[in-house]
Amino acid sequence: MKLFKNRKALLAAAAVLLVIILLFAFVPRLRARLYTGDRIKGTVKLTVDGEEFPVMSEAVYTYEGENERKLSLDGQNFGIRGKGYGVYDLCFKIDNKALAEKTGDKRLLYLEPESELHFVYICTDNLNRAELELSAEIYLDGNVRKIKLVSDYGIFTPSGKDDIYSEAVEEYNYIYDNGYLGVDFGM
Repeated sequence: MKLFKNRKALLAAAAVLLVIILLFAFVPRLRARLYTGDRIKGTVKLTVDGEEFPVMSEAVYTYEGENERKLSLDGQNFGIRGKGYGVYDLCFKIDNKALAEKTGDKRLLYLEPESELHFVYICTDNLNRAELELSAEIYLDGNVRKIKLVSDYGIFTPSGKDDIYSEAVEEYNYIYDNGYLGVDFGM
């Protein structure tokens, strides 16, 4: 058999294959560098006066202030490749006319046609993966229409030793603070 005549070549090939397998198994940064899935993924939920409100007219994101890109939503789920360090601004737009119809609050009709909810993720290591649970709750507190933005998030490092789980919360008067409604989070 010709295959076994060159036993040294066969052993060398097996050794190289073993080294490659060991590198992937024990060098997490290499495994993370070759990760091809979405590095930023999560869910977004909007409730109005305790009830789910599915009307979001558009969802976009920017990376480092560059051009807006459409954020693909599959129901409440989204994902972004997110292969760079920097700031990812996820913007979900709410139709204020539909919101006024839902709540019966006529003051909402005097706002811009859409309100933007900004969830700003600050990524300090492009090898990390982030799983986000974003929520916005619009409710009435006395006569004041308020909004509470919450980001529960997990940041998963290649080694798994430095994983972070945290929450960021911001609360606004929906009508008077409508120029910017956002919450910043990340590491």
